[in-house]
Amino acid sequence: MDFQTAVKTCFTKYAVFKGRASRSEFWWFVLFATILGILIHALSIGLWLLSCIVLLLPNLSVSVRRLHDRGITGWWLLLQYAIFCVPWILLFFNFVLKGTDGSIHYGDDPLLSPLLLTSGVGALGGIPILIIFTLKGTDGPNRYGDDPLVAASQDTGHVNYPARKTREQNRTRTDILGLLERLHDLRQKGILTDAEFEQQKKRILGG
Repeated sequence: MDFQTAVKTCFTKYAVFKGRASRSEFWWFVLFATILGILIHALSIGLWLLSCIVLLLPNLSVSVRRLHDRGITGWWLLLQYAIFCVPWILLFFNFVLKGTDGSIHYGDDPLLSPLLLTSGVGALGGIPILIIFTLKGTDGPNRYGDDPLVAASQDTGHVNYPARKTREQNRTRTDILGLLERLHDLRQKGILTDAEFEQQKKRILGG
């Protein structure tokens, strides 16, 4: 999937959390969102915040579909965000409820250390998910839908069969060669006549 198609697909599936997304779809959209964010941030902080809000849902949905492409539930992404973000939200409301004057005294708040530790664990938990985002999706259909690479190939008129089928075909050819070698040995030992050899050979080759 190219850059333009990936961006179009992610906006078409703006809040679609079902199905799968290939690596190219995910990373092209990440590049688009990053470049757009940098450009808008240079113009206006207000517009940058607005763009973050606009891109939040498509970013989340394509991330979930990318996990689905590996056969992994998207709830892991929500869990990782919750572990990272919830401590900071609780900390914010903690200061608000205490009526803080705006200055943060890190050493005076007993909640700060465990909250920061929890948030740090959440940040580290994002590393495995980031690695998963870089991995190839499962070959062929899985419980979340069809292989997006095969579907994209069919849309463009170029069907690329999954690697799993290629491996199965290779195994089949290997099995056929093994049977032919056994038949050849049996003929060499005189167990099979030439006529029987040819008959069995045709049967194996499907002729």
